[in-house]
Amino acid sequence: MCRLGIATVLIVLMSGCVLGRGPGNPQYYEPAVVAHSSVMDARADLTLRLNPVAASAHLKERLVWRDADVELGFYDLHRWTQPPAAYVDRRLSAELFEVYGIRRAKAGAYPTLDVKLQAFDLVFGDERVAVVDIHVLLSDARRISLLEKTFVTTSKVERRNIESASRAFGDALEEALRQISSEVVTALDGAN
Repeated sequence: MCRLGIATVLIVLMSGCVLGRGPGNPQYYEPAVVAHSSVMDARADLTLRLNPVAASAHLKERLVWRDADVELGFYDLHRWTQPPAAYVDRRLSAELFEVYGIRRAKAGAYPTLDVKLQAFDLVFGDERVAVVDIHVLLSDARRISLLEKTFVTTSKVERRNIESASRAFGDALEEALRQISSEVVTALDGAN
């Protein structure tokens, strides 16, 4: 009788896993998209090559949480639809080449922007905040640095849920990209 009861419990538990109804199904999110700034005067006098955005090794599909500056962890069931570097790449391209109207170079001796996403973390503390940390290196055609800077932006997570965190990540990312684009344009102007 006892074996039959155990077997029944095991079958019921396993059926949830096999049929996909168990609590272990991942949920996917995207950082909220903030409306683009109004289009600036086209800067067709500026040309830039944007290399693919690199990212720290831990920034893949799973959402990252951080407790202060010491402990890093991952949500098992909360994931981004793409690696966060893809969001940075796509949105930075839109900001530089669509909003600012800079001409895109694919090859040749032009200023080059290298970008590394260093953090895309949900930080726990007195408040929960989304942190975006992006390092940029803008070099001229001779590979001499015109701008090297780390941009760190944060946005408060209003509610204790992943949807609210996703909106906060969108806000922090857009702010970082606005700052980066503005400083890149200023540096390119100074180099001309």
